[in-house]
Amino acid sequence: MPYLVARGTEPVVIKEMPSLEAALEYAGELISDNCANVAIHDGKGNQISGDDLIACYLGVMKLTPDLRAIDVGRNSETC
Repeated sequence: MPYLVARGTEPVVIKEMPSLEAALEYAGELISDNCANVAIHDGKGNQISGDDLIACYLGVMKLTPDLRAIDVGRNSETC
């Protein structure tokens, strides 16, 4: 399933990505470049943005295919 990476106050789709991992990496690059209001959409009405998106990009939280951020816990090897 493709994921859409968007930015801006009235979201403009920047790029369609073939995988969740690719979308998260691209969104993280946009955030690192100081782009505002970056979000990932799945075309099914789900989206992630803001602090949750940043936490997933940094590996503090895990991103699920339906774009929910899940706490991986402090003792997890994936942190």
